[in-house]
Amino acid sequence: MPLPRPAAFSRLALAALAPLALTAPAGATDFTDNVSVQSALLCVGSACGTSATETTWGAEGLKIKSETPSIRFEDTTDTGFGDRDWNITANNNSTSENFYVYDVQGTSAPFWIEGGSRSNALRISQTNGQIGYTNIRSWDGAGSESVSEFMSFDPAELIDGTDVYVLFRFQSDGGWDDEDCSWPTSGACRVDDVVVTISQGGQADIVSSTDFQDGTFGDWVIAYPDGVGDFAQIWSGLEDIDPCRTNYSNQIAFIDDNIVVPGTGGGTCVNWCYGPAGYIVNTVGGLAGPAFHVQNFVDSPIMAWPNASYDGVLLEFDVFRHEDLSVDAPGVFYMFGVRSGTSAAATGDATWLDRNGVYFGDGDYFREFFPVTDLMTPGRTHVQVQLGVWEAGWIWGWIGNDGYPAPYFDNVSLKIYPFSGPGMSTNELRIANDAFPEVDAINLTDL
Repeated sequence: MPLPRPAAFSRLALAALAPLALTAPAGATDFTDNVSVQSALLCVGSACGTSATETTWGAEGLKIKSETPSIRFEDTTDTGFGDRDWNITANNNSTSENFYVYDVQGTSAPFWIEGGSRSNALRISQTNGQIGYTNIRSWDGAGSESVSEFMSFDPAELIDGTDVYVLFRFQSDGGWDDEDCSWPTSGACRVDDVVVTISQGGQADIVSSTDFQDGTFGDWVIAYPDGVGDFAQIWSGLEDIDPCRTNYSNQIAFIDDNIVVPGTGGGTCVNWCYGPAGYIVNTVGGLAGPAFHVQNFVDSPIMAWPNASYDGVLLEFDVFRHEDLSVDAPGVFYMFGVRSGTSAAATGDATWLDRNGVYFGDGDYFREFFPVTDLMTPGRTHVQVQLGVWEAGWIWGWIGNDGYPAPYFDNVSLKIYPFSGPGMSTNELRIANDAFPEVDAINLTDL
């Protein structure tokens, strides 16, 4: 069923890590009562006391000294409660220098710091609802304005004690843009003639002035925010809740298992746990955080048009669809897109076109077919198809996390055929409906 809709993620490759085996040494002493150490430093490890530096006790309180310094957390909670074990480890007996948190059962390192990283390589702060930045001014709608702002900072507020970052940031809405003539704009916004002056007592002003007339960004750089993540993956053996059909062959799905996109923790099921190990499509913003929403696509190759005299085009694919739009639903929908052009390069640069809708179903396999003749570029020589998932429920008020592993895609075909007459297309949503019950009677007890 369709719903109408408003009009770089990088992966970190980690070496395989093995959990550290911790065994009690011979002659170990067990303490069965509370132990209090009244000293400037407690040193733990096989190398404690082996060098002169041990005579200089610092203020650390606890020192772990060995070839592979590590702290292990073993949870002995009864079954049915959280009992995952963790290691905090430095260097792991490898040539690389690193510090990481290791998930023993998950055999993964979700948090990893490389030695020699710059100061503030990871900096997390919360200010006015934004991570790491304070909003000085914000605008919405159409218009133009000349801006002049003064800000002051204490030394403790400066990045690395010396720096101030200035950012122009744009965030789009659910779908309105200038392509449909709703707004008389050219792109998101236009910024020009930017002057930043830094004044410091007793020193000359530092002035950065950029008018972009040389065709470059001058002192400014493009900074991309973290993406939610690219969860597209080929899966086999996927389970479903369709009572009549199943498909254990290879299918495309967008399930967040914390492996396809490391660091998300995985999409956790609530009620619909038939996905691999109970994982589902991410409903909490992935790597970007809960204010964001997954929107992933897979693209076909750019395909040569097989016969210039054929104009008809039909897109078909199998989809396992599951979105019940319940009160706790996230609104995870599936989508399609097509584009074409008079060359392969032009096709790759063309805008994706669709029926301006999102699609869903209540837990079944379904064969979709979309006549897309009218979406083709006249005289096209190449064509491309995409299929995807979009957590777009927030647009209509579905903001729950009771998500699903669906959608799954399989058996995609694009058929080109002879076509005469003007291309016209519609669907049930856009034609006259009398809203009369299909049983030809009104049930007054169930309206």
